[in-house]
Amino acid sequence: MIVSIMVAIKYYDDEYYKNEYYAKVGGLSLKEINKLEMEFLDMLNYELYIQNEVFEVYEERLKQYEVIEI
Repeated sequence: MIVSIMVAIKYYDDEYYKNEYYAKVGGLSLKEINKLEMEFLDMLNYELYIQNEVFEVYEERLKQYEVIEI
């Protein structure tokens, strides 16, 4: 999860924290988070852009899992 967030931030923002920060937050070593980032990008074939329609489908699916406060 931390790697997907890290990659998304790097993709969308010009300014972002170094991998050291995300490693510390995620409780990982820098070496491990770097390796996970490479594996994650490789699994995505470095294709980070998704069409709006695809995003909206997954967004709606995630919203179904929201916790409702009473």
